[in-house]
Formats: sequence, C-alpha cells, structure tokens
Amino acid sequence: MQNIETFETERLIAERVAEAHLPGLLSLWQDPRVMATLGGVRPEQLCRDQLSMAIDHWTEFGFGMWILREKPSDLSIDPVMGHVSLRHWLLDGMPEIDLGYSLSPEYWGKGLATEAARAVLELGFARLGCEHITAIALPDNLASRRVLEKLGFEYKRDVVFRSRLHGLYRLKRPRPPQP
Repeated sequence: MQNIETFETERLIAERVAEAHLPGLLSLWQDPRVMATLGGVRPEQLCRDQLSMAIDHWTEFGFGMWILREKPSDLSIDPVMGHVSLRHWLLDGMPEIDLGYSLSPEYWGKGLATEAARAVLELGFARLGCEHITAIALPDNLASRRVLEKLGFEYKRDVVFRSRLHGLYRLKRPRPPQP
C-alpha cells in the first residue's frame, strides 16, 4: 500500500497525527464550541489518552487521524485547524470504519470539513479497499449532517454512542460506471 500519512486538497494539508500535535488538539478538544457536539470539553489527561489511542490506531492499522492545516503551511509553526479520521469501531458487535472530523470555529462554514472528509473517503475506498464507511452525528448537529449528506451518506438508523443518541449514516463504495 502506498504511503497515506500525508495528503493535500485544494486548500488543506493533512498529516498523520503525532505527539507534537498535542497543543493543537488541546486547543480544539478544550473549546466548548467545538466539543458541544462531540461529548463535551475534555480534560488534559483524556486528551493525552485519546491522542495516544489515535497514534496506536495508526500503528495497528496503517491509517487513522490526520491533522489539518491551511495551505500554504509551515507545518512547524502553523496552528492545527482541525482533524479528520478513519477509525475502526464496533457497531452491534461488527467491525466498521468510521469517518470523523472537527474544525476550530474560525474555519466553520467554509466547506473545509466536506473537503477534508471527501479526501479521506477517497483514501478509504481507493487505497484501503473499504466497501462502505459509516459516520455518526447528533440529531441537532445540523452542520455535520449537511456535510454527510453532501458527501452522499444515507441515514440508516439511530444508535447510542457514548450514552447519547446519534444518527448512523453509511456510504457505500462508489461503483465505476458501466461501459
């Protein structure tokens, strides 16, 4: 498999998550506006633990969370604007690949979540061979639901995740057009 640790879109640079990203993730995960639909503000130790789990996911599966920055970017100094991820999870005891994303509020409403998610979906289908990818969103998270719908996800049903009701969405691998 080709290296998928970094990728670029029209406006974004994405790189594999690493320990050096902790300050940027703390800023994101401790922002009440960002975390209002992601389970609430996380204390520093939980942020450290979740970063460690994200790094371990990469080690085990060869993909996971990518940190997002604006183009052009000096990766050594530019702030983390958000992240996008594909991760393994269990749904009703069955393994699934789940899409996730979040951005700092100053980047909301610009189509960047859709742009990042579209690029990661392409990796998931074309490079990782996923047959389908899931995503979840709280019923009142209209912005995230719009992103999923723009990407072609279909609402399937409600699920409980982290003690809260979420909508479960699924996107099947696009089939090539028939000649």
